[in-house]
Amino acid sequence: ILLKTQSLIAVLTVTSMLTACQNPDSAAEQASETPSPDAETARLNAWLDERYEEQLQFSPMNLTVLGRKEHYDAIDDISEQAARDQAAWGLRTVEQMKAEFDRDSLTTVGRESFDLWAFQAEKAVKDLQFMRHGYLFGELGGWEDWFPTFLINFHKVDDEADMRAYIARIGGVSRAMGQVVEMATARAAYGVRAPRFAYERAMARAENVITGQPFGDGPDSPLLADAKAKVDALATAGLIDSDTASDLLGAVTAALVQQLQPAYSSFADWLESDMPNADEQARGVSALPNGEAFYNHQLATYTTLPITADDVHQLGLSEVQRILAEMDAIRASVGHEGALKEFFEFIRNDSQFYYPNTDEGREGYLTDTRAFLAEIDEKLPKYFGVLPKAKLEVKRVESFREVDGGAQHYAQGTPDGSRPGVYYVHMSDMSAYSTTDMETTAYHEGSPGHHMQISIAQELT
Repeated sequence: ILLKTQSLIAVLTVTSMLTACQNPDSAAEQASETPSPDAETARLNAWLDERYEEQLQFSPMNLTVLGRKEHYDAIDDISEQAARDQAAWGLRTVEQMKAEFDRDSLTTVGRESFDLWAFQAEKAVKDLQFMRHGYLFGELGGWEDWFPTFLINFHKVDDEADMRAYIARIGGVSRAMGQVVEMATARAAYGVRAPRFAYERAMARAENVITGQPFGDGPDSPLLADAKAKVDALATAGLIDSDTASDLLGAVTAALVQQLQPAYSSFADWLESDMPNADEQARGVSALPNGEAFYNHQLATYTTLPITADDVHQLGLSEVQRILAEMDAIRASVGHEGALKEFFEFIRNDSQFYYPNTDEGREGYLTDTRAFLAEIDEKLPKYFGVLPKAKLEVKRVESFREVDGGAQHYAQGTPDGSRPGVYYVHMSDMSAYSTTDMETTAYHEGSPGHHMQISIAQELT
């Protein structure tokens, strides 16, 4: 058998040599059949676009945030099982991608896309073992205020169908808040609870959503006021008649009272019943069940580096010393005679650094912040070649979710620029915000911070 095999190899070798001699262009033709890195990357990009569209179908709310109206009457499934299903889907796409594409045949940017898609999908699977470690509500908010914020600020109503989708979504919010209670119960049983102050703030936010008409006496609740404004706009534009407007508002009222109120009341009742079990102070991640493993998972996720918690801590200590030295140099440059700690107290407590805690003071803060951002807008083209399509607005946080000293934050616009990005400011207590922080916070949350970062990222094709 060995001799026959050797003879066969010899014959095939000679044949191939003769064929190559008779067809001198054959090697070049074979080489030309190999796709170029640019062509393979274009093929990968098309494949990723298809997968991204599939991924978006898991989240009707994300579609709305992006300015799209598919599944416009639906609210996301936020259950643990939904997370498992989506993670399994993501892992299947990675297996498919690795089977269809040779990473080494891609461009540098193509390899980055390949690696990022795999990283995100594999991370989602690893996240499953820690799905009960995160808090569902905290100082900065939770599902209880995100849902009404979403309906008020992101669900655009252009016609009657959009308004009926809005009403349907009230029912979806009610279902999702039931899932929040289920997940909170499971996490509490596992030994994961937010600190007590987070319970108190979540209860206040939930109660704010269902205070006022049609839930009780007083002015309209935030959602009813928003629904009335949207229905009135349709009527003013001549898109619906008075009977239809009345019918829509009746349906809104029924959905709020019959669906939303019971769901939010159940959530508030659960918070009140479980709050005695919560710690007065946050214990830290290490105190959670399997907390050290969770911390290391988060560390690897957020840094993608082979570093330990001690490494991060030491880096933090050294950075604090470096920054304090820079601060002390500023103290000396402005002629302050005291120590750095005294300088901090002066900045923190002197009234010259604060706007009055009045409506005039609040409007002054907003006006000056807009002026800072307008000045930056003029300078951006000198430093950036790509600028966002979406404009940036500065607004006060809605009353139902506003808290004293709450963190300023950003909400993204749409990729096509039809809805602006918004820099939100908590203004119920103006003594919480020093003028010395105004510009840096505006630039961080707005331009050239989150507004440019998120807008340009989602506008990329």
